[in-house]
Amino acid sequence: LATFQGCTGLAAVTVPDTVTSLGNYAFYGCTGLEAVTLGSHVATLGTAVFQGCTRLAEIILPDSVTTVGPFAFFGCDLLARVGMGNALTTIGQGAFQNCGALRRITVPASVTQIGSFAFAGGGNLAEMYFLGSPPAIGTGVIDGQPDPGIFRLPKAAGWSSPWMGKTIVPWDPVAANPAVTGGHFGFTITGSGDFSCIIEASPDLSESSWTPLTLMTLDAGTAVFNENITGKNQRFYRFKVP
Repeated sequence: LATFQGCTGLAAVTVPDTVTSLGNYAFYGCTGLEAVTLGSHVATLGTAVFQGCTRLAEIILPDSVTTVGPFAFFGCDLLARVGMGNALTTIGQGAFQNCGALRRITVPASVTQIGSFAFAGGGNLAEMYFLGSPPAIGTGVIDGQPDPGIFRLPKAAGWSSPWMGKTIVPWDPVAANPAVTGGHFGFTITGSGDFSCIIEASPDLSESSWTPLTLMTLDAGTAVFNENITGKNQRFYRFKVP
């Protein structure tokens, strides 16, 4: 417990693969902590484990993580990117509360429980993407956020609108009007709402060859993609949830 609590000079942490859990308050108040790499066997993040790490900008949870404890990242002011692994089931109370830089979050299909006030405060959360069925939720999950869009995959079961007091919008990007002009290839993206999508490209259809090109956000349900294809003999494109 509280192993490195208050170590304000600690700038980076790499958790080895031998570690299976981070105890409560382990890095609480490490205000100089900017980078964290979690080992591939970490399953549990304890209560307030990174609370108050005000310089932490990104956290990637490996597929081993099943539980993010209460207040795990509470008050991480600069936390702008959170990558959640496909084994995550529980997001604890206030886990990402008052994370002012967090603008979008993608919740994997494995998540079954989101605690009260998990994403409350902060004031800048604009987009939430759910890859599976709706999880059980506590109270005030997004209290204090302006008006985040809630997006689901079209084939995900169990959804009804409204949910958390918000209209649920399908994430359903469609490419239309493809055209080649002056060495550039482009198409129009349409959808049911003003969601974001990553456009990836590949010279073939093998899973390992896809490369992210850009993040695009629809405006009034539309956006236009354009790419210089000079020297590219063959090109495939696909959409991905942010």
